Amino acid sequence: MAMAAGVLWIIFGSLAGLSLAMIVLSAFIAAANRGARVGVEAASDLSCPATISFLIAVVFICMGIQSVRGMVGDRLRYGLGSIFFAFLPFLMLIYSASRGEFIEAGIEGLIVAILLAAGILALAGRSQYKLWRKARSAHNPFRK
Repeated sequence: MAMAAGVLWIIFGSLAGLSLAMIVLSAFIAAANRGARVGVEAASDLSCPATISFLIAVVFICMGIQSVRGMVGDRLRYGLGSIFFAFLPFLMLIYSASRGEFIEAGIEGLIVAILLAAGILALAGRSQYKLWRKARSAHNPFRK
């Protein structure tokens, strides 16, 4: 349970990176289909979502790697942040489901499930994580 939250954060960050790749790919497809001018407009329209997807991917992958490697003293902030960050996709899920957009609602439900599970696992496994981290640092002469 102590490492599962970190693995889920890495998975979520990877999915956000995949989302970034899809955003960039859609801009290239628009440029190829409609000409360079439309492609530039599509790229400029997608620059904000691409930047946000990139930042989300980097943050969650770093959170997961730090957590799995034992570089985080206490995962309280990571766990609470993960639960808090699940709130926006949950609102989007409700909105999409109310409009009958069930594919989008399903994707948002997956995002909410991953973030909530990671947050709950991080909070529930805090004491185990601290013990594992302490035992790990005791056996490593290069750690403080």
